[in-house]
Amino acid sequence: MSSNSHPVPAEASSTWDHHPAGHTIERHRHLFHQLIYVSSGVFAVRTQEAAWVISSARAMWVPAGTWHQHRVYGSSRVHTFGFATDDPPLPGDVPTMVFVGPFLRELLIACSEPGLPLEEAGRIQAVIRDRLRRSHIQPLVLPAP
Repeated sequence: MSSNSHPVPAEASSTWDHHPAGHTIERHRHLFHQLIYVSSGVFAVRTQEAAWVISSARAMWVPAGTWHQHRVYGSSRVHTFGFATDDPPLPGDVPTMVFVGPFLRELLIACSEPGLPLEEAGRIQAVIRDRLRRSHIQPLVLPAP
């Protein structure tokens, strides 16, 4: 693993963080798949090939090994979820936008709640995986210049 790679989390690990307007996260990659959701604010994800803008109606699927960077537009609450590479809930090896309806939104927020008991988190994560498998993939992409 390089110094810019993040360690592999437990299956469907989840966190949230508040990022102020203008905050950036430099180019990095993960050894796990990542789902990024923004419950408030706007968040941009950029790879070498393209850029995507995430709001509360969409999440971003970033496959393992994909170099990417982030920029926050407006104060944002960002939820991230790591998924093991052996059984991903979404297909493909390219970054993808995913529609987030009200039910999935509440699951994502609940699952990243600090102090959530592991047993409860596991049950919520199982439902998130099921919902992601049934989710509407949105091919919204802005090619990089």
